[in-house]
Amino acid sequence: MIGLELLTSLSEYLRPSSTIMHLRFPSQASLLCPDSAGLLLQKFSYRLKWKHLMPLFNLWFTGVILGNCLATVGALLRLIIFFEPSTDSMNMVDITSIIVGLACFAQWCGILRFLSYFDKYNMLLLTLRLSIPSVVRFFVCAGILYLAFLFCGWLVLGAYHPKFVDPSTTSENLFALLNGDDIYNTYQEMSRASFSAWIFSKRSWSRGQCAALVRIPPVPLF
Repeated sequence: MIGLELLTSLSEYLRPSSTIMHLRFPSQASLLCPDSAGLLLQKFSYRLKWKHLMPLFNLWFTGVILGNCLATVGALLRLIIFFEPSTDSMNMVDITSIIVGLACFAQWCGILRFLSYFDKYNMLLLTLRLSIPSVVRFFVCAGILYLAFLFCGWLVLGAYHPKFVDPSTTSENLFALLNGDDIYNTYQEMSRASFSAWIFSKRSWSRGQCAALVRIPPVPLF
């Protein structure tokens, strides 16, 4: 009885109609792109660029397809765990939970598509659409600068501090120092075996904290 109820509930995730319907639109767009480009090139001698063809591909459908695929995989894994339990069931449950959680996240984000049809609720989507290129450029530059600090701290302080022993630990420690967390313990755990490395850590951390505490003056809007 429990197995029948489980199959009934999981069958909702296994319906392929939504995925097939959303796969139909990208396939039609891929067929429409060369026809449109060829027609404009032949009739008007105008060559379409990729940015002109992007509106034919709806990224919302990609999110829906991804969410449906993740939900289907999670449901199948849940069936395997239920009918064939093993010693690795706990690991499978964790993996299944992650997959189903990502599927739930994708499905809830898909609801934003319906809000985009209302002018008053479309402000967030318009802001993201206009600001994403600038934000990506900013993160590229900031990421390069962050990697410079990361590898410098790892190479210089890795042999003298337990929080700089590998790039992953160094990255977590740099985030904590940037937010002003655990500063005192980080200073105290620094080994004094190398005087030059100890002086380097004092100056670098002090500069980082001063930079984090500096307040940027507000930019006038008008």
